[in-house]
Amino acid sequence: MTDDRPVRQPSAVDRVAEDWVTTLVRRSAAAVRRGPPG
Repeated sequence: MTDDRPVRQPSAVDRVAEDWVTTLVRRSAAAVRRGPPG
């Protein structure tokens, strides 16, 4: 995979993506702890 971008600089998009991933992971962990609904 070619990376023609300069050295990583966190942009607004990066921060939003990180936020989204963190939220997703937390939700998954919470769901796993709770178990299936029902």
